Amino acid sequence: MPYKCGRCGYEITDLREFESIPGMRCPQCNYRIFYKVRPPIVKRLKV
Repeated sequence: MPYKCGRCGYEITDLREFESIPGMRCPQCNYRIFYKVRPPIVKRLKV
């Protein structure tokens, strides 16, 4: 699952790259807040 930087929008898809960063910071801008990028899948339920 990819993660996106809250400041610059840099996406990290390889978790090994994400874990190798000490303190979990963005390699581009050094920001600490990341958001999980969710796939655009619509789930429909019968009610």
